[in-house]
Amino acid sequence: MSSGEDTVLSVPSLTDEATAADPLAPDRLDAITYRLIALGFILLTLTIITGAAWAQYTWHKWWSWDPKETSALVAWLVYLVYLHGRLLGWRKPLVAWIAVLGAFGVVFCYAGVNFLGGMHSYGATTQNVLEGARHAFTGMQTTEAGLAMAFLACYLAGFMLYLATAVFSGVLSVGRPTESSPPVRNRRLVSVLLLLPGALPTLAGFILHTIALVYRSVLIYHATHAVHLPFSSGYEYAACFAWAMALVFLILQLRIPTPVLGAAAMPFILLVLAYGFLWFGNKGVEGLPPALQNRFWLHLHVAIAIVSYAALIIATATSAIYLVRSMAAMDARARWILVAWVLASGGIAVLGVGVAAVVSVVTGNVAAGVHVLGGSLFGAVGGFIVSQMVTEARRR
Repeated sequence: MSSGEDTVLSVPSLTDEATAADPLAPDRLDAITYRLIALGFILLTLTIITGAAWAQYTWHKWWSWDPKETSALVAWLVYLVYLHGRLLGWRKPLVAWIAVLGAFGVVFCYAGVNFLGGMHSYGATTQNVLEGARHAFTGMQTTEAGLAMAFLACYLAGFMLYLATAVFSGVLSVGRPTESSPPVRNRRLVSVLLLLPGALPTLAGFILHTIALVYRSVLIYHATHAVHLPFSSGYEYAACFAWAMALVFLILQLRIPTPVLGAAAMPFILLVLAYGFLWFGNKGVEGLPPALQNRFWLHLHVAIAIVSYAALIIATATSAIYLVRSMAAMDARARWILVAWVLASGGIAVLGVGVAAVVSVVTGNVAAGVHVLGGSLFGAVGGFIVSQMVTEARRR
């Protein structure tokens, strides 16, 4: 077991003088990541349990090793390892990389399994991305489409402003106290002022997003005479998932008042929304498919899953910030090793792009090329994460 800063047997305080002086203090980031993952892990456990109960009710078997069930179990095991290592005092960078690997599992559980079919095929994709870009709002009523365009624009503006103010303020050195730094109160004021340009459009987008989901629920009632939340299609699930991530992020922003968090977290929200709008077909209101018609299990299971995924994905943003800051303390050899792994992973990704393009041209099937590209990117990113975990484990 390592000692000093790398050994953490308890959750550090978020209110001591050191962490109060720096919104991106490593102990603060580590503690918040731990809390988010602990919450997400509990909810993911309940997601698996309620999913098994629902499967027994609907398909008369508790478990079928469906791709979504299996990937959820794998993600659960990864986060179990994170919590185990965190409580035993493993090196903080190592557990941070494990958290990132867990998010990789969550992303595959949410989106990757849609390429594999199975008993959850009601959430499968219906068109390729190029076709989806031309019909991103097909099937929506004019008011709903207007709300969707508005909250997308606000989220995108929020991300760009978060990124700009993070760069302007020195990116990850923002708020780091030095001997010549102003008093803590003044630094907090500066942090808040830097936060506002990105936070205001993001908050406006969240409000519009909430209105859009409520309006969607009203449309569902008028079209089907059924009362349920918008959980019945791939697009609706993506919209609710992104909304939950935005909620968790905005709450977390109160504890980490810096634009750096927004620059790290907003891309996840935008990517999920892009997936929902571009990858799924008609966005019109439809009745529940047979497997989803039990509204008790629908609301219980899906709502828990969405909040679980949201907490775990936003924890990835705080883990990523922690890892970037820890890289500043690397020696020259460690930096060169990291660069080598980045280049190797990038090479795999570029090769995947080339192979995907060839497959698309030769077969005339863009979707097949997208599948190859997705597999290549998953392999490249996953390999890089595992390499960093091995590197950190060897430093113990």
